[in-house]
Amino acid sequence: MRRSITILILAAIMIICLSACGMDSSKTNSVDNVRDERQVILDKINEDVDDVVEILNAELQTVYNSVGETYDSYKENKQCLTVWYDLVETETEKLFENTMNYSYDYYTTLVATVDMNDSVDVYNAMDEYLDEVHQKTFDKIYEAVYDKLFNEIYNKYYDGIIADAMKEAEYGEWLSESAGYLDAWTNARNGFYEDWLETKTDIYDDWFRVKTEFYNHNFDIESILD
Repeated sequence: MRRSITILILAAIMIICLSACGMDSSKTNSVDNVRDERQVILDKINEDVDDVVEILNAELQTVYNSVGETYDSYKENKQCLTVWYDLVETETEKLFENTMNYSYDYYTTLVATVDMNDSVDVYNAMDEYLDEVHQKTFDKIYEAVYDKLFNEIYNKYYDGIIADAMKEAEYGEWLSESAGYLDAWTNARNGFYEDWLETKTDIYDDWFRVKTEFYNHNFDIESILD
């Protein structure tokens, strides 16, 4: 009899424990779903960077084919490089604008899905955004475009085809071609850097404003970033 009572008590305890575990699992799933909504935005920002880099890489290969491998073919087709520089400007400007818009979406999603009285969750979400977007994403586009692609073009033409032609070409003409290339390359590269830095600074400034206002219990993103 006593053994039967003991079994019943243990069974009851197991039911209570399983119910409690079920509740905890539900809460965990809810937290994961909320985080997933923010992660979708972060993933989209990262995917956009990858798409732009892919476009610029592919178009650069087309430029290489069009410009050719000789000094004469470079002179005849160097306008293709100008087209690529313009593409860098338009694609990255669009990317930076979209990133700012997605950032706004991230903040509004955070307010809509997180208990704003839970400062730990709020600040963790804010710090995650800063790390993923301001640091990793902007480092990725900087390294891919400013460091890799622009340096690749510089090495191929200025330090390569153009430099190799110095001894054979008429010096005055060669100097003009060399200086013209360097000016165009420098302007395009500096233009990218200025846009990149300006947007990166805006990203941080907005993040700081939002986090400060959250601390002051102001959760109206529209008024904060107006």
